[in-house]
Amino acid sequence: DSVKKTVSILKERNITISEDTVNRNMQNMFYLNLSNPFSAESPNFKNISGKVEIRENFYTFIPEKSSCSFKNLMLSSQTGEDILAILKNNGISSKYFVWDGTLDMGEGVYRATYYQNYESLRLYSSKLNVFFREDKILRVEGNYFNIISVSSLENKIISPLDILIKLSSFDFKENVTVNSIERGYYTESIYSSYSSLTAIPCYRVVLNNGNEFYFDATNGNFIELSKF
Repeated sequence: DSVKKTVSILKERNITISEDTVNRNMQNMFYLNLSNPFSAESPNFKNISGKVEIRENFYTFIPEKSSCSFKNLMLSSQTGEDILAILKNNGISSKYFVWDGTLDMGEGVYRATYYQNYESLRLYSSKLNVFFREDKILRVEGNYFNIISVSSLENKIISPLDILIKLSSFDFKENVTVNSIERGYYTESIYSSYSSLTAIPCYRVVLNNGNEFYFDATNGNFIELSKF
C-alpha cells in the first residue's frame, strides 16, 4: 500500500503522520482568475468608525475602542464565527471567508485567522487576521481578491503522497507531526499592484509545531508563500 510506505518513509525522517490524514480522493483543479479590488476602489467599511490604512491590496483596520465587541469569550470555532459575523455586518470583506483557527499571542491577545474560500478550498494568499482581547476586536488586517472567472482547462494535480515525500527532504532535527495536508490556491504575492492575478492550485501542510509548508499542486515545487 503506497500510503503505508509513505508513512514509513516519513517516520524514518522524524515526521509522523496518520494514514487517515491523507486524502485518497484526488481531483483535478482549475486556475482562478482574480482581480484586485483595491486597484479601483476602497473596501466598504460601514457602521463602525476607526482608522483604515490601505497598501495595494492589503489593509489594516483599527476600530474605535467602543466598537467591535462580541459576547462569546470561549476560544473556539464559535468565537471564530461570532467575530466573522461582526466583520460581515460592518462590511469588512468577510462574505467568502472561513475561520482557520485562533492563536494565543500572549498578554491576553489572541489572533483569529480567516481565509478566503472558493468551493470549500482556501485561497492561502488571501486572509484576514483579527486580533482581539477578551470581548473586543483590537485590529483587523488582511487582503482579498475578487474571483472573476475560472479557467476552462482542468489542471492535473500530483498526489499528496508525492508532496509528503517532498516534505521529507527538509531537515527536521526534532520529531514533528503532520496535522493536515489540504488542497487550496495561492498567488505569487499578497502585495500586488496588478489589477489581475492568477490563483494556482497548491497543497498546504500544517505541522503540530505551527509551521506551514506550501507546494505547487501541479509540479510539487516548494512555495515561499508571502506572510503577514
